[in-house]
Amino acid sequence: MTGGIIVKNDQGLNQVSDFVKQDYDSFAQNGASTLCCSPSDTYTPEELVGIPRIVLELSSSCGSPTKGLALFSEQTILDLGCGAGLDALLLARKLGTESLIIGVDASKNMMKVAKSAAGEAGILNAEFRLGDARNIPAQDHSVDVVISNCVVGMFPDKEKVFAEVHRVLKPGGYLVAIDTIYSQKSPESIDEITSDDWAACIVMMSEKEYTMKLLSAGFDYVDVRDKLSVPYRDGNEITSAKIFAYKI
Repeated sequence: MTGGIIVKNDQGLNQVSDFVKQDYDSFAQNGASTLCCSPSDTYTPEELVGIPRIVLELSSSCGSPTKGLALFSEQTILDLGCGAGLDALLLARKLGTESLIIGVDASKNMMKVAKSAAGEAGILNAEFRLGDARNIPAQDHSVDVVISNCVVGMFPDKEKVFAEVHRVLKPGGYLVAIDTIYSQKSPESIDEITSDDWAACIVMMSEKEYTMKLLSAGFDYVDVRDKLSVPYRDGNEITSAKIFAYKI
């Protein structure tokens, strides 16, 4: 357990999300994050060239959701829980101006950083929208690919997140989420966790549970790949996986 306000399960799911949003607003205001994994542990120095330093300081990344993907210049890609915009900026730069990269995050301060960073880096094909992952500000069937990097674990009501992702995806589209998972089963006791724990991406799901929630949300096929041990900024290690969910 880390510090922070204790949030019991019966205190309400929205309260958890409010605490997490406040944490990330505070990080953006302070100019650095102490949570999760540093981008330097998962991206090459060449990839990070030209990305404003504040974006790197504020970004948390337990993997690269787009590494090895066959993405195309005319696609619309939504980065869910984009934070300071690292993955969105990298994608926008890589795919060029015929693509549209949409970053969505609930933190006003993070959105300010992401928009400023896009301007500083001269990136014109990325836009950033303030919004909740359980109510994504995008039309039905409007997105080719949704990416997510250590985000779903911040939500106790993950079913709503997956249902929204399914809604905005076009037929034939897919989600690729980097997330922490438990190899066998979730911990027995999760009655009390802190706001800081949620902000640190406590998924509280096994690989099987994660898969079943995605299928229940309407996805037709789920594939869990690239399970790795990744160091947190505080020195602890977690299991990270790349999870694909396809909408036929």
